[in-house]
Amino acid sequence: MLGLAIGDALGATTEFINNREDINAVTGGGVKDLPQPAIYTDDTQMTICVAEALLDSPDPVEKFMLALSKQFIDWYQVQETEQEQRRAPGSTCLTACAHLKSGIRWEESGVPGSTGCGSAMRSAPIGLRFKRLERVVDFAIHSSIITHPNELALSASVGNALVTFLAINDVPTGQWANELIKVASINKQFMELMAMAAEAAAIGVEPDFALSDECLGLGWTGHEAIASALYCCMTNPSSYKDAVLMAANTIGDSDSIACIVGGWMGAKLGLQGIPTEWVDKIENKDKLIDLADRLYSAGETISRPV
Repeated sequence: MLGLAIGDALGATTEFINNREDINAVTGGGVKDLPQPAIYTDDTQMTICVAEALLDSPDPVEKFMLALSKQFIDWYQVQETEQEQRRAPGSTCLTACAHLKSGIRWEESGVPGSTGCGSAMRSAPIGLRFKRLERVVDFAIHSSIITHPNELALSASVGNALVTFLAINDVPTGQWANELIKVASINKQFMELMAMAAEAAAIGVEPDFALSDECLGLGWTGHEAIASALYCCMTNPSSYKDAVLMAANTIGDSDSIACIVGGWMGAKLGLQGIPTEWVDKIENKDKLIDLADRLYSAGETISRPV
């Protein structure tokens, strides 16, 4: 939870900057440190909603979805009334949450054509909560339907939750792509992009090319965000800092990619892998730690503290 929030705050610095020259100009040669104040975006806000819903009603999945609906309605109302909490929310999520607020049930509230990364960016807590892979997949699919029912978006939501699950269970980074491809084999486009990400990392494709429209895309869609995150982690398998800074310095959806990367690398390396000064700076640190502790306590097996 700390890892993804920190990645999100780092990437927020460069979100919507669409060329390398402007990133360097705005950041003084690229993102190197958390801004002050270190504020996360809607990505972490919605991730917190998923985590809270898992704690409120983790089983069966239908009860979880009702709890998630309530969390999202509350989040939407905050977006309408508290300007300082409106952190560049995506239009698909806002539309779907408006549907929920109007009384439309979660099964019908989503925007069918959207392949955006709004459901992929927030599903990490599902991989933290459950021991059994089939439950991770089931809950991740359902958590996407509420806003993004498109098959590519469903696959991407599964992708974030699944890799979080793999990282916590000490599956080596080099195996993540194969596991993703096996589980998300329902969608050919998703599989092909995951394979491309793994190959790009394996052969050492430069990040400026790999994280571009000419290769893995810019991360605005869910499958591109997961592929980009996979590339960053496979390129920097032992360093939280290097992986999230690579993600934060992309010319695409930098906060979402860095949020996903931060969650995965935090799960893989633990608290000791994250720079202490970043942990101390991040917004709502104590709330995030408490939420992570409660998720771990509720989980079926956990091998080490967050």
